[in-house]
Amino acid sequence: MNQTPKRFALFCLLGFCLAGLLAIVISEPKISRSQPQPAATIALPATSPTSSAGPVAGQTLAVPDPAKVTRPSPAANPLYPIKLNGKFGYINVAGQVVIPPQFEEARFFSEGMAAVRGNDPTVKPAATSRYRQAQWGFINLQGQWITGAEFDQVKPFSEGLAAVQINSTGSSLWGFVNKTGQMVIPPAYTEVESFQEGLAAVEIDRQWGYIDSSGSMKIQPQFAPTAGRNEPPHSFSEGLAAVMPAQSNGRSSGYGYINFAGEFVIQPSYRLALPFSNGLAAVMVRDKFGFIDPTGAMVIQPQFQMAQQFSENLAQIAFDQNPDDRRCPYLQGYIDKTGRTTIAPQFCLTRPFSAGLALTDRGFINKSGQVVLKPDGVVEGESSFGRGLVQIAVDRKVGYVDRTGRYIWQPTE
Repeated sequence: MNQTPKRFALFCLLGFCLAGLLAIVISEPKISRSQPQPAATIALPATSPTSSAGPVAGQTLAVPDPAKVTRPSPAANPLYPIKLNGKFGYINVAGQVVIPPQFEEARFFSEGMAAVRGNDPTVKPAATSRYRQAQWGFINLQGQWITGAEFDQVKPFSEGLAAVQINSTGSSLWGFVNKTGQMVIPPAYTEVESFQEGLAAVEIDRQWGYIDSSGSMKIQPQFAPTAGRNEPPHSFSEGLAAVMPAQSNGRSSGYGYINFAGEFVIQPSYRLALPFSNGLAAVMVRDKFGFIDPTGAMVIQPQFQMAQQFSENLAQIAFDQNPDDRRCPYLQGYIDKTGRTTIAPQFCLTRPFSAGLALTDRGFINKSGQVVLKPDGVVEGESSFGRGLVQIAVDRKVGYVDRTGRYIWQPTE
């Protein structure tokens, strides 16, 4: 029996769909590599890394009015990492450098803080660190260090705390720092997830539980890692978390959903389960995905080979196998919360809607399924305009475009 559909559905759900969650290559239209552009009709500025070029020439499809779409607010004044002369700094939404390039690596801001890797002269790297000359720390929107560059690994701030990994005793353990740089939850966990809805998943002795922001264990370690990958159970979302009980005999009882007290309100019975979003959660029954509500009632019957979380009331799905193209095993589209297909399956790759647009292998589409922007290159990092700009890589050089296709920062190193 051919097991390909089941395997692909599992890999797609867990983030292994072809190019993965972090980058999609948009291959058409083809343009000259001597002048990198996000689309054939978008001209690059000739000199400055910043651009005053206008919208896409000849664009006839309507881009959603920003005032009429649901828009996340990662920060009131978002900043974006850029690289110049081998160092990372930050620009604002207008393309102006506001934190000069000085770091070895830099990530996006979250809650006004950004993780950077660089030499902080106030901290001597630990002898046991994997980074002997430069480690991770956090800076604020002014570029000032709020921690030392003293951590082996870090995760973004969420609900006022950030997970940090430190190696001080020969073993790497995770704890949490606050926005003043204080270690408020000492390193004690082999792995952690960020805080969501007041709780964070933590691993002790290969089992997962949940702590609160004081470090108190609110739900005792008793859950297994995510099936197929040695990763944590899902974080809480809309008051519930999808988890799998750890079994001493190695057998799986399936996924269910717990509340903040650690009680199963939806019993473990699903082969796979995703977090709740927009009031529904995708679950796998046998080899098909459907959607349940918070009571466990199946409101959209299992019928999909692949399904993802709802975002802006639309969810990515795939119905059937596409036997004509092995590189595109399933054609993907979108459904609404009633299960009605709103955008017919036609894409090899899709991403969630954010700020009224979604990235596909053909480009960014609106909620009518129309392609409104075709970057030529790799859409990197977060593949949405939720932060205002999208990061585009052309010939391994990274720039930023706005939702009209205008370059705010020309691709640089």
